[in-house]
Amino acid sequence: MNFQRIFEFWNTKFTDKNDSQWIGTCPFCHKEKHFYVNKESGLWTCFICSPIGGNIYTFLNKIYENLLNDKDDDLLRSLARLKYVSYLKLKEWGIVPIHKHEYVIPYYNDNGKICNLKRYPIGKKGLFTPELRAGIYGVHQLFDVHKKRWPVFIVEAEFNAITLDWFFQKIGFKAICIAIHGTYNKDLIDYLNGWPVYICLDNDENARQAGIKLTVKLKPICPAINILIWPEEFSKNYDIRDFIKDYVLQPKDFEGGRAKLFSFFVDFKTDTLGDIALKNIPVCSYEEL
Repeated sequence: MNFQRIFEFWNTKFTDKNDSQWIGTCPFCHKEKHFYVNKESGLWTCFICSPIGGNIYTFLNKIYENLLNDKDDDLLRSLARLKYVSYLKLKEWGIVPIHKHEYVIPYYNDNGKICNLKRYPIGKKGLFTPELRAGIYGVHQLFDVHKKRWPVFIVEAEFNAITLDWFFQKIGFKAICIAIHGTYNKDLIDYLNGWPVYICLDNDENARQAGIKLTVKLKPICPAINILIWPEEFSKNYDIRDFIKDYVLQPKDFEGGRAKLFSFFVDFKTDTLGDIALKNIPVCSYEEL
């Protein structure tokens, strides 16, 4: 693992090194040549901030803690308006601003500990902390004893999960919302063993095929699987957030939006999906999912 990339991604400036350490400016106290990182282990310390220090995950936690302490709620409200997302839900999910045009999205592991921080610049593709696994957004909820065996809704992208979570809370529907991105690995399959699942990916061909592949993989291990099939009249790339804006927020019709959304789901346990071309799905490995 290239630990140097992780620290530099979060604005650590290294100006010197020796046989075992990189030496640079501390991103917390900003004192030059007082921040040390072990090249082999990634363990770090600052002799001004001392006794703080630790591994790469304590570093990410310290970065996040500082952002939380310095957060500007007005910037978070601006993001809420831009994304048609609840401001309070953004706070609940831990989104914090870096500045007006960039935000941080925390990812948590099975134990509810931060495993990655994603930088989200407005209008651009988000960037995960390099060298670390991205994880699955919201997966820690599966280990909450108070949410045991709630239905799990799988969406694309973090803001879809946050918005759907807000909608379900408003209508009193208990569910877990998680977001996947890019690739679906074996961990996702293992996590969902025994859970009822609703797959609601975006309205495009890649997402459609990926959703069906995922459904096929989950069928033997999940008690219920439903997949969202967007009607033909919906535009390409339409997603859950678009739906809630168009059919819940603008008409202010929560019950109508709920009924319409759930009418789009097909029960994969009892329905063969009819004309959905399962025969065109190639055999794939977990790495491809």
